[in-house]
Amino acid sequence: MALIVYDLMFLVRLSYGDSSLIVDRAKVSNLQPDEKLLASYNHVFDYRAGHFYELHRPWVRNSLPEVVQAPDGPEFYHEGFLPVTFSSPAVSGEPVIARVIDLGPTDPPIARGQPFPNERLLPVVAPVTVEVDGVNAEVVNKIGWPEMVNTYRLDFRVPRGIIRSEVPVVIRVNGRTGPSVMLHVRARP
Repeated sequence: MALIVYDLMFLVRLSYGDSSLIVDRAKVSNLQPDEKLLASYNHVFDYRAGHFYELHRPWVRNSLPEVVQAPDGPEFYHEGFLPVTFSSPAVSGEPVIARVIDLGPTDPPIARGQPFPNERLLPVVAPVTVEVDGVNAEVVNKIGWPEMVNTYRLDFRVPRGIIRSEVPVVIRVNGRTGPSVMLHVRARP
């Protein structure tokens, strides 16, 4: 494990051209920093859903609904869990499965930091809307992803009439709007 920490330290120092930088990793050191320690840092970052976020006092990131980012792009799937990609785009009218974070409580609720159960699918309580290329999409399913923490399955139907091959998808829940991500689509003739 020390090699990983060293590599991260080396990469940060190399990236910033500053060999005096110090990097602490809470997950590696099992460190639960308090307010005083956090205040001594110049920058505090978190990594969630495939993105780095800089945190600011009170050291939390606004929880916005967003599609999880995999190395190959946003986690959108066809039925059968085949990834939606440039070479395998979604089709207008097709239901798409999205892996999303921060949709909020389910019914019944699960304690913060606990995984969703595998034996029962729990629906999200709040209304969720999905906009595809500026058009409201039909939300087909919104549940806690079994055995995952703060991760949800959000199924929506790609609106008909899409003519572009890559379109923005925006998710909204309880007045919170997540960042736009791109979805590959093949328009149906």
